[in-house]
Amino acid sequence: MKIPHNKITFDDKEVSVVQNVVASGYWAGGPIVQKTEKAISEFFNVKDSVCVGSGLAALRLALLSLKITEGDEVIIPAYSCVALANAALSIGATPIAVDNKRNDFNLDPCQVQQSLSSKTKAIIVVNTFGQPCDKAALKEFNLPIIEDCSHGFGIEDVSNPTKFISDIVIFSFYATKLIAGGEGGAILSSDKSVIQFCKEYRDYTNQLPDGNRLNDKMTDIEAALVQSQIQKLPNFLELRFQAAKRYQKLLSDAQNIILPNLDHNRVWYRYAVSLDKKYVLSDFIEELEKYGVSAREPVDNWLPNDIEEYSNAQYDYQTTLSLPLYPSITEEEQVYVCKKLKEILKNE
Repeated sequence: MKIPHNKITFDDKEVSVVQNVVASGYWAGGPIVQKTEKAISEFFNVKDSVCVGSGLAALRLALLSLKITEGDEVIIPAYSCVALANAALSIGATPIAVDNKRNDFNLDPCQVQQSLSSKTKAIIVVNTFGQPCDKAALKEFNLPIIEDCSHGFGIEDVSNPTKFISDIVIFSFYATKLIAGGEGGAILSSDKSVIQFCKEYRDYTNQLPDGNRLNDKMTDIEAALVQSQIQKLPNFLELRFQAAKRYQKLLSDAQNIILPNLDHNRVWYRYAVSLDKKYVLSDFIEELEKYGVSAREPVDNWLPNDIEEYSNAQYDYQTTLSLPLYPSITEEEQVYVCKKLKEILKNE
């Protein structure tokens, strides 16, 4: 049996909408992008949104809209995708890594306090693996918060994923994300000036030379896929939750492993477990691969020289294993994954 770590969930609807765009002859940023922006705004109950070429582009433009520039500092989680650091570096700002909470994966507000300086201009947070971060505590620092919701939404209830308290919210629509567009991203904000800035700066056409105006447009093909996936998102989220519950039950008797909290007030983007430190994560993943199970280290360490300064992030980089999870995974596949996982835990 071959079980991938991630699998895009789609049907004839996605095939049809892409065929329609191709047949229209209008493939670049056009009417479908505008319709998708409206669909995103309606789904998340905001006035407006901006579709761009990637999640990284969304982060970069969000920072620029806050007038962050060379020499400024941006707080980001030490346990996070390197895209956050790259977004800050791309505009000359300095990413300041801050440790996460133990058994939480998210930025620790208590650690943020120690990293603030007169140069700190914003905080980027991630709802890591779908678990909402503590934005209320971060609000006390009176700094703009950019919330990366590519893993999940800052929600009170999975059935109503529309509660944002951050200044700017961004999404990635990369193929492995909750909403798959192949590539693409979006920016949401209640601040009209942020929305206007991002719409203007996603395109360099007919503008004077400016190193910040790049080609950050979304194509109509990507937009059509995103729009179709958003319509299915509530069902996708429920299927992910049901899969997480099955994992929780199947692994309840497993040894040398810490399971995530089965909390419905989150999105199940990843089912991430923590292995005992006696296991070498890369060897464990290789062993699972022999049985056809593709598990992953869900986040790559972008601070290899300084990781010792961030004990919780270091622990998570060394022990966190992401199991296959997507809307179409079957119970039979999950039973197989757990059987092989427990065999390796027992034998090594």
